[in-house]
Amino acid sequence: MTCPFLLLALLNVFSLKILLAATLAIPRQPFTPPPTNISHTKEWTTGSVYYATLLVAEAFGKTNQSQIVDMSNSTDIYHPAYAIYENGAPTRMVLFNYVNDPSGANTYTVTMNGFTSGQVFVRYLAASSVSEQYNITWAGQTMGYSFASDGRLHGEQATVTIDCANGACVVPVYAPSIALVFLSPNALTDSSAAANATTTFATTVMGTGSATVNPQVMETSNGQNGPAGQVGSTSQQRASQSGSRRSVVPSVGLVMGLVGMGVARTIVSVLGTICFLS
Repeated sequence: MTCPFLLLALLNVFSLKILLAATLAIPRQPFTPPPTNISHTKEWTTGSVYYATLLVAEAFGKTNQSQIVDMSNSTDIYHPAYAIYENGAPTRMVLFNYVNDPSGANTYTVTMNGFTSGQVFVRYLAASSVSEQYNITWAGQTMGYSFASDGRLHGEQATVTIDCANGACVVPVYAPSIALVFLSPNALTDSSAAANATTTFATTVMGTGSATVNPQVMETSNGQNGPAGQVGSTSQQRASQSGSRRSVVPSVGLVMGLVGMGVARTIVSVLGTICFLS
């Protein structure tokens, strides 16, 4: 999903993208709870979508000034590339290698010229295959395989430092992987967690318990099961405004909204096809 995220930002189609969390039956879930007892902390499953959100969050940074530029060669579907600008200056690059060959034979290099700084910094999203769902690392860290995650990244974070020569920086992009290149130390710092950031939160409830709800309270709690022909309300101010049920005719705004949803789904479908749903 990394490429669709960047394309949506490039086109400025949406300001938000919702991540659904349900079951493994839907392949694009960021994470899935344990199949049995939710109190079992290391039985969660973290999917590939979650790793993509980590990369995109670091690519966009914290300034809320990021602008996305497509640098891809339109004839090369295996190596998309994006630049992130802030206040008119490039700060990061996102380089893809979709070739499904972990042997090293299809590693390619990107040479970036015109740098006054002597170094760039790279973090890789890596897996053994482009279709891998769980055995994935982001900057050398992983959430673990299926039914083995506790919601935390494990391992040492790996940020590769690449020295530049004569203003040219050569970045390898392994197959398959995505390289997030930070073009300055400030860009790297802006995308990294603060040293005093909270990494875990204290458990507020230990063990298991039970709760009961009065069925009659449940029946009327949402304000929609009042007397026949009447609409109730849970708000005292709105209760007096509730009246008989009336037929609702779709408004022009609703119809246009449905049309807009159809267009949006078409756009997302096209973007997914372009990016191989990565």
